[in-house]
Amino acid sequence: MDEKQKNKSSEPKKSSTIGQVKNAAKKLGAGKAVKKVLLNVVIFLLPIILLGLLFYSVISLVADFFSGIAENIADFFSLDSTGGIIITDESIDKIIEAMKNDLNISPEDLNLLGDIDYNDPNQEEAIKEAERKYIRLFLEAQETTQSINDGGFFGTGLGSEGSVYIKKVRNGATDTNDLSDMSPISMEDLQRKIDNGASDVWNYFSINGSGQLVVPVMNNGTINTTTIDYKSMISQYSTPWNFFIDLEMVVQNPKFMEAFVDLVKDSKINLTIVYNTTYTKETIVHEYKVTETIKDENGNDIEIETTKTDTTVNEYENRNPMLVITTADTWVYSREAVYKATTTTTTEGPIVEGNADDKTTTTIETTTTTYSQEGATKEEYNGGQKGEDGTFVGLLDKSFKIPNSQRTAKAGDSLVSGAEMLFELLESSSNTAPWSDIMRYILYVYTGKDYGVTEFNFSLFATNTFQSIGMTNLSTYLRQFSHSGEAPQSADGKYYLMYGDGSGWPTIGNADIQWKSHHGKFAVEGEVLQNGTAVTVPNVEEYVNGILGSGAEAQYSDSEIEQKQIYVEKELVDSIGDKMRKTFYTSVENVTRGLNLSQQQMYALTAIAYNFGSLPERNGYTFKEVYEAGAAQYEINSWQHTKFIWDNWWSYLGGMTAQGGRSALVEARDGAYETYVKGIYDLSQSRGGAIFGRTCYVFYTQSQISRYSYARSLPYTRTSSNEEELFTYEEKSGGNYEEATGEYGVIGYYTNSMGRRFTILNQSAISGWGDKCNRAACAIIASGYSDQDSTQLINIRNNAGSAYFGAIPSDSYWNQYGLTVTPCQDPGYNYQQSLENQLMSGGYAMVWLNNGGTYYGKSGIKWTSLYHWVAIIDIKEENGVKQMCVADWRGISWVGIDEFSTHGVTHMVFVNEK
Repeated sequence: MDEKQKNKSSEPKKSSTIGQVKNAAKKLGAGKAVKKVLLNVVIFLLPIILLGLLFYSVISLVADFFSGIAENIADFFSLDSTGGIIITDESIDKIIEAMKNDLNISPEDLNLLGDIDYNDPNQEEAIKEAERKYIRLFLEAQETTQSINDGGFFGTGLGSEGSVYIKKVRNGATDTNDLSDMSPISMEDLQRKIDNGASDVWNYFSINGSGQLVVPVMNNGTINTTTIDYKSMISQYSTPWNFFIDLEMVVQNPKFMEAFVDLVKDSKINLTIVYNTTYTKETIVHEYKVTETIKDENGNDIEIETTKTDTTVNEYENRNPMLVITTADTWVYSREAVYKATTTTTTEGPIVEGNADDKTTTTIETTTTTYSQEGATKEEYNGGQKGEDGTFVGLLDKSFKIPNSQRTAKAGDSLVSGAEMLFELLESSSNTAPWSDIMRYILYVYTGKDYGVTEFNFSLFATNTFQSIGMTNLSTYLRQFSHSGEAPQSADGKYYLMYGDGSGWPTIGNADIQWKSHHGKFAVEGEVLQNGTAVTVPNVEEYVNGILGSGAEAQYSDSEIEQKQIYVEKELVDSIGDKMRKTFYTSVENVTRGLNLSQQQMYALTAIAYNFGSLPERNGYTFKEVYEAGAAQYEINSWQHTKFIWDNWWSYLGGMTAQGGRSALVEARDGAYETYVKGIYDLSQSRGGAIFGRTCYVFYTQSQISRYSYARSLPYTRTSSNEEELFTYEEKSGGNYEEATGEYGVIGYYTNSMGRRFTILNQSAISGWGDKCNRAACAIIASGYSDQDSTQLINIRNNAGSAYFGAIPSDSYWNQYGLTVTPCQDPGYNYQQSLENQLMSGGYAMVWLNNGGTYYGKSGIKWTSLYHWVAIIDIKEENGVKQMCVADWRGISWVGIDEFSTHGVTHMVFVNEK
């Protein structure tokens, strides 16, 4: 057995052992003093294995606790009008109280206590402030490195100004070597400048209530504003606050951490707004002959023919902002990049139409200025060398006084002895995992010892590397478990209609949000529909409760709810649904940590948590306990292991909720397990059928179903002879979809089966692209062959014009991406074979759906109300059926090759690599 296999085979045992130690620590820890002794003595006894294991069991719980807070920070801290976190004493006290209640651990136990003056007459408040000190400090460090330095204009509520500076290219300059500051302004004042036509509007920026950067944009000469989620661009430069917690739990040196935070806050990041511009001058000269009647010298009328000329000049100007990182200087990394403007002028025409008697001559002159990076990015490691003052590594050898004691200590000694523990803590959370390799390299620099990384990995600081992982098309998957079809909504599709869930509870939206459990999330301003009129109310929760009449947590009949006709804006409801889904996913991550579950297994478990509110205990056991018990007997993910999990836990879930038994939930458990075992995400493709149209039970036995009196009578697939086939695990990757992280106009990223990563754009979220699905389709395909961010993709497509079918750009656009395009005119009903051949050969396609009205595909998906272009970027075969991956404003949709055969296809364009 090689080392890798040996480690793999020991994982279940190790996980079980740590689980036993955690339970033992909980029992011991009911005596708080035991934990305190462990935590205080560990500085000296860390190398001792048994004590180290018990200590690890305690601090890993603490790490999980702080990781959970980091991922749900909005639940603990308030947001100001600019989307920044407000760090009040009360909000920090909420965390400390939760830590004490949930873990029976205080900041003092973790050596996170500031110095206390025990002679202070107001000693109780002094202790409270000492407890708050480092939690506040660590959060301030994170927020400072992702907050804009506006001179206090918006008021960040931080202990220092932000590290992010908004710049612009100085007037007349042609590259980002010559920059000037942009000035902060309120949203109202920015709009006022736009309305008044102020020429200096391009010198200002604002921040909206979601913390997004707001800057001017010009479309066809009309100035408006656009939003940019700048924080997603620089998240890799921000040090997450639970990283500080993990580090402090290992070094146990608060004053060192204070000095380290000062280094972090000294970061400086220049974000520069550059404008890609297009100026178009269209000159139309109309020459025509007219007959005029004049009088001759004798006063007689005569007719003469003359030529007249009318000249019309139309001017169009577009200015599309692009946000680039010109410099970044952080405690561990620095970068420098220069962007240069290139201006080109092209002339189209003269184009002559008509004849000598009546002709029109059109000349179009277009001047385009586009910014692109000049040369390579200059990158450097910034963490310092041993003995180098003013750096992180230099700090490690400095002695710092331990608060409330006479002892001093060097953080470097504790960091070296606790290195492996630090790596495990960092790797246990998605937002700190990338920092493990950084710390491995820093320790290599400090000690000369190889911790697995001996070269600094600059790719860790590429845009979006540090985004949370795991939320891959979860909304589409969970939607199947909510209801059949779309949730009730207004005729125009802008508002959801509240409905009854069949058990007496008002519910709303495609996320199936039960009002009783989640009404507090709606305590915000929002738009509702009253008697067909859109009205903005200051508090949606209060508005809905007022119409319900008997309160948020009362039961109502379905007909009562329907009669009340409560409509709430779709955008608000969907945003709350998205947050709920992430919360459930995170809860599953936390309770299954250490099992190394695959994506399909995490999806299936999240569907269970989505219905129950968390993963419940069943048959006397938690999921993790059953998983580990099965792993002790069988190979992980063997058919015996997956059968063990079903028979001993999953099959006991049934249809029980707080409201009682429901047949559809029994069938949903069966469907979710098909995802867990077979990787079937679209359950309409499963052998049991869609959740609300289940035709058989796949995994239940008759005796298991008999536990539930309310279960429908359906055929059973499982027999004693086919269990190996049913429970054999099949991991399905087949392309990977990641939901958006806030980049402008992006709803997700899809990596196809060939490894190409595509940016999925929503034209409705892009300024001026509300009806430009053709542009989005082109940019989506081009993105698979480009490292450009969404703003660059959008700007380049904006400037490309159209050549084919009045919508698709010419070869010059595709050439820059190493692609070629072939238009297919009127393929009609015979398009399927040529489309399949194109996709199977590794190419891509764009299809124009034109029914002159509402267009439903064969799957039942409503694709458009009139016309629509979609991009097709992948193909796969499952159970002998070929499916294609369609990308548009929905994200991605896997449908049959014959999806569009219901009406035929008007135009297609094939795109291939050169």
